[in-house]
Amino acid sequence: MASTHPIHDYPIELLARIFRTGTKAILEEWKDQPTYISPPLPLPMVICAVCRTWREVALNSPDLWSTIYVPLLYSDSSPRRLVFDAVKLTAAWLSRSKEAPLDIFLRIPNIPLAYDLTVDLLLPQILQHTRRLRRLLVIGNTVELPFINIRGIVGLVSTQMAKADVSTVHTLALKFQARGAVRVTHNQTLLDRDWDYPVDQPPTFSTSYLSVEGIRFSPSFFPQLVSLSVARLEASFPELQAIFASLPLLQNLHLPKLHVLLPSPETATSIIVPSLRHLSLSFQRRPLNSTSTYPVAHLRLPSLRSLALDGAAGVPICSCFDTPFLSSLGSLERLSLRNFVRFSLDSSSDTTRNDLEILHSLSSIKHLELIRTPPGNLLQPNSMAHNRPRRRSIGHRTAISPQLAETSRTMEGMIALIRSNAGGPHVSFASPRVPIASSSQQVRPTGGLTWPVLETIAMDAIVADDLVYLCQYVLAQPSLKTVLLSGPARRHIIHSVKRRLSDDTFFFTNFYTRRSEWDALKGKEEEKAVEVESAEEWLSPRVRVLPFEDIHSLYDE
Repeated sequence: MASTHPIHDYPIELLARIFRTGTKAILEEWKDQPTYISPPLPLPMVICAVCRTWREVALNSPDLWSTIYVPLLYSDSSPRRLVFDAVKLTAAWLSRSKEAPLDIFLRIPNIPLAYDLTVDLLLPQILQHTRRLRRLLVIGNTVELPFINIRGIVGLVSTQMAKADVSTVHTLALKFQARGAVRVTHNQTLLDRDWDYPVDQPPTFSTSYLSVEGIRFSPSFFPQLVSLSVARLEASFPELQAIFASLPLLQNLHLPKLHVLLPSPETATSIIVPSLRHLSLSFQRRPLNSTSTYPVAHLRLPSLRSLALDGAAGVPICSCFDTPFLSSLGSLERLSLRNFVRFSLDSSSDTTRNDLEILHSLSSIKHLELIRTPPGNLLQPNSMAHNRPRRRSIGHRTAISPQLAETSRTMEGMIALIRSNAGGPHVSFASPRVPIASSSQQVRPTGGLTWPVLETIAMDAIVADDLVYLCQYVLAQPSLKTVLLSGPARRHIIHSVKRRLSDDTFFFTNFYTRRSEWDALKGKEEEKAVEVESAEEWLSPRVRVLPFEDIHSLYDE
């Protein structure tokens, strides 16, 4: 008896669209799943097992099968073994995708069998469809694997793409984690360790987006690059020059865990890069006693529009940039700060103060994004931010270089810092303390504003105090138009942060305010009632308040 459920009356096109949406969501789970945990079956395979109609719809929707996460997954029990027949499943998906453009994600676990299977069967099978390849991401885990066939994987990719009449690979990622720093060089001896090609016939790719980790490569292999991501880049100054000379179309550059420049007999000068629009950086701590500069200090970027900085390693910004670099950022409009928790935890140090002054000097900023970064010191007016409370030193605290501050978290660095602190007469610091906004004491911004043309702020704050600073900034910043807030921040704006109508100050309710003000806010003590309004009521007429989520794209790895 035929089913009369309304879903069987849906048009085939609508069903196919629903299936595509669900498939993308399930693929997100596959992408984020550790390689030792078995994820759920891919949705297209589940759909095919429901009924004959759904199976026909799925098999006649090639784009449903065109994004392939090769299932190289292993069990976490001993002995470790692969869970799925990756070769069989990949062949089925390639067949069902027909002529649709392919996006293939290959994550290789740290099992020798997985690397052998990749070189012998999987990559040859995938690269037969080079003509249809749009994205190819090969990400290998090399932890505890001293001998792996990286050269075979890279050689297969370069050889097969060279054989293809038309290569449409838009995005290519070759990332092998835990293999140390990356060299971008023309040195043939270094290149031969990872690449296998005749010296007089180097490979050439038409790729526009490249992401590399753990292998050496030459920039001349990718002359059409628009976007480049290199993790743990380590280069000499001549190699740095060669990168930008070989990539005239480069617009986006992502350099996580950037190393300092290698020693070179050539004198470092300025490198002007007029094509670069977006720069994303995080820094690897320099070795102890190293005086080398970071490569970015030698760049001059007159067309840069967006700068993203990650402070997870705790490297002071003032030890990475120099004045000429900052002066060249006259067109900068967007600034993203991630993981700068030390702006709050280490707010009294000289390096934090210098870092804040550097960020505040970027006066052309129109869009500010703060992710896991307390906004208190960043959003204070200049007059307050530069008179931050100073902790009294035990003994003598002389001014130290940013390089010494950067290396002081190592044992040798701490000893050097102790010697520096013990080298002179005792000095105490006395600076006016800056009041902190709370329920009993509020700050109304005065003085010069930071980022005078700022139009948008995006925050993922989870502390109500951060929203107090935001409201103070909105009060003093007439150009601000939009505020994007994460879920916890929006709840604080609605329920926790209040504005006093009498003196135009902001506070948030906590266990200190419960006795003195909470009852008044509830209207239980009418004679002591305080005229207040929620921060949301005050913000809404002044700026647009929109939701903000720090979501990475499906193809960001």
